[in-house]
Amino acid sequence: MTNTKTQLHQHEPAGLSTAEADHIRSKIGLNTLEEKKHGAIAKFFKWVVTPISLMLIVASALSFIAGKNADGWIIVFLFAANFGIRIWHEGKADQAIAKLQEHLTVFCRARRDGQWKKIPATQLVPGDIVMLTVGTIVPADANVTAETNLSLNESMLTGESLPRVRTVGETIYSGSFVATGNAIITISATGNRTYFGKTLTSVEHAKKRSALESDIITISRFLSIFAIVAIIILSVFLINRPGITLIDLATLDISLLIAGIPVALPTVMSLIISIGVLDLAKKHAVVRRLASLEDLANVDLLLSDKTGTLTENRIHVDHVLVLKAKDESEVLSLAVSATDPAEGNALENAVIVKAKELLASRLPQTAFTP
Repeated sequence: MTNTKTQLHQHEPAGLSTAEADHIRSKIGLNTLEEKKHGAIAKFFKWVVTPISLMLIVASALSFIAGKNADGWIIVFLFAANFGIRIWHEGKADQAIAKLQEHLTVFCRARRDGQWKKIPATQLVPGDIVMLTVGTIVPADANVTAETNLSLNESMLTGESLPRVRTVGETIYSGSFVATGNAIITISATGNRTYFGKTLTSVEHAKKRSALESDIITISRFLSIFAIVAIIILSVFLINRPGITLIDLATLDISLLIAGIPVALPTVMSLIISIGVLDLAKKHAVVRRLASLEDLANVDLLLSDKTGTLTENRIHVDHVLVLKAKDESEVLSLAVSATDPAEGNALENAVIVKAKELLASRLPQTAFTP
């Protein structure tokens, strides 16, 4: 370990000064993934200008025009309930995520003013020199300046559970963490400019209508077309009938049109999904957007092509196959004696954990220099 640190220290650049880092940060911001914030009014209009909300508004307006004030106010209540449920859930989810982020502050060793200092990862800027050791998270996109036996777990980015070897000159990405070895890196991108940040931004911009919303719109479109056809047929037959005034005919037509709009369906579905959100909350799962749960509810078959997506993303020894006269404990004693805990190798760590479970001890070792 001492030799490793000595090799790394031979490659130590001066790093940035505190003044230089502050100047760069004032231009590009903190090393955080910033989401586009919407004010209360913007959020309101963003939600109102949706097909389902407009459908409820039209149905309410038609009810008031037809003189059915009670129906109109009921639809207004359903609209407000649907809106309130979504705003409440998303607000609670944002608060939970904000509290979680407060407790997950990551620190790193960066070279500032010619000295190694422990600073919050949010304070990093491009050009900073950072030292990585086993178990530390790569705080931002960076280039490897020096390394010793460096391998990274990039499962958060690729879904691959096995560590990937990285060498000098290669680019490493934020979100991965050091599985083995040590390294000195030079930060190249921070915050939303990182590979991970750009991915999240593209996903955020790619938000589309949820499957449930599409289904409700399809049903509403079908019922509306059916209602319009019925209105045309009834109007043709009733327009010249004695005793039927244009006001009576218009009232009947509007009533049929309102009947073709499933005004209660969005609110009922929101209530059902809210029950699911509360059940997930009991299992410590935070649902940020109700629409995401709506999409998940439509999944019949979920396929995953990478270990770590749905599993623990942790290699472990499940079974020891014993040959000849050896028993499991003896085999594990031999295996664990051939491991080096300081290396942090994922396969070796799995053997060490299994040996502890079966109380298998290391064999005596004697240093030997040929």
